[in-house]
Amino acid sequence: MLDRHADTVPTLAGIERLPCSVGLPAAWEDDFELRGPAAPLPDCRRRFPRIRCRGKGCRVALEHRSTLPSLPRARAWFAVYLVDFGRGGLGLLHGEPLYPKERLRVVLLDGKARQIEIVRCERVDEHCFRIGARFVES
Repeated sequence: MLDRHADTVPTLAGIERLPCSVGLPAAWEDDFELRGPAAPLPDCRRRFPRIRCRGKGCRVALEHRSTLPSLPRARAWFAVYLVDFGRGGLGLLHGEPLYPKERLRVVLLDGKARQIEIVRCERVDEHCFRIGARFVES
């Protein structure tokens, strides 16, 4: 079994065995699956277009680790839902809050690990947080 505290990057098959603490709101259960280009919002400040890929089959791996001195985190991998992605960043649903400027690793649907920096976090429900992150260099 995959050790969630291991320093190794999980494989795509291993993501299914990672703990996932996301509690989807009941209102989302019927139409959680959204795919395709996302129309830009009128006040959108994104530099690049986004592709929606929200769904129960779109889970990726996210590595928690301490990157902010005032916020100690144990190093561990979790499964989170990918909501959308673009050339400059991505959106996730996670069961716990993450904070701006945190730097974490994510294993995407292509199996590659990327470094991200949290830009925003919005509470959706008790165990559901909408996370916005941008890609950064290692």
